[in-house]
Amino acid sequence: MSYKSRLPLWVAPLVLPVTYGVFQLCVYFLGKTYGYLAGFLFYWAFCIVFALIVLDQKQWKEIYGTKPKMLVQGWSLLAFVPALGPLLMAFIPSVSAFTPWAFLVLGIVSVCNGVTEELFWRGVFIASFRKDVIKAYVYPTLFFCLWHFALAGVEEVRYQGGAWALVGGALMLGAIWGWVAYRQQSVFVTTLAHIIVNFFAFSGLIADNWLSQDSVL
Repeated sequence: MSYKSRLPLWVAPLVLPVTYGVFQLCVYFLGKTYGYLAGFLFYWAFCIVFALIVLDQKQWKEIYGTKPKMLVQGWSLLAFVPALGPLLMAFIPSVSAFTPWAFLVLGIVSVCNGVTEELFWRGVFIASFRKDVIKAYVYPTLFFCLWHFALAGVEEVRYQGGAWALVGGALMLGAIWGWVAYRQQSVFVTTLAHIIVNFFAFSGLIADNWLSQDSVL
């Protein structure tokens, strides 16, 4: 195994402490709104840059490869099931409070987060380890879950159900999406599912924290 192919195993445990520190510093110096966004921008940039370093052109094509029949496979349908919960518990109760600007922010953030997280936590590991279920599925699923403690540690931001609901939800979603991506050897379907779930779930996050009388949205 080459040095480059081992990089994901070494880097994954570092994502939590590094991004935790970044979020804390950004929120401290920039405030809740811009600091939280700056923390995510750092995280998204990291996911993209790391993938560019580790993956070659063939691997990029493989992890985004899909066939029409893949979209109607049972595994694909499983990837979209988690969208039902945030749709009913977050999006529907909060959508009436959304402004056009808030919808735009919601859409952009959902796409950026869904694409970059699937690229790093699923795509990079599947491309690097292929049929090794521990390294391609179990290992990244565990650290994807743990990474959400970086978000839970931002005391200024409230999460529906609290911090443990955030982390527990990440474990469930990571387990489902990781298995679907591993079975299909592609993150095409899981990226679409991740964006949709983000759109519904982040609506509650935005409504609880930013759609108020003094809101910037």
